[in-house]
Amino acid sequence: MSATHFQVLDHVAHAWFLLQSGADRFLDVNCNASAFGYSLLIRLDADECAQIQRGGHAACDALATRIRDTASPRHPRDVSRDHGEAVSDAIARWREENGN
Repeated sequence: MSATHFQVLDHVAHAWFLLQSGADRFLDVNCNASAFGYSLLIRLDADECAQIQRGGHAACDALATRIRDTASPRHPRDVSRDHGEAVSDAIARWREENGN
């Protein structure tokens, strides 16, 4: 189990979760390619964080759409291997706490 703690900040059901760990923000985006689905966990850069800070939920949704439109299972910014388990745990906790 990863020692990194994540907190869910925002989400759109079946589309994406915005998470925070320390000063870092991440977007977990639900993607699919033909017959299979997968998710990408992207650590947001300073510009992306600023866009979300200014534009809120709508900006986050637009960023998730851009990521999904360029998605591939081997996306170069995907950090799921490093943080996937901790993110899954955070989402499960959030769902339990929020009745989702």
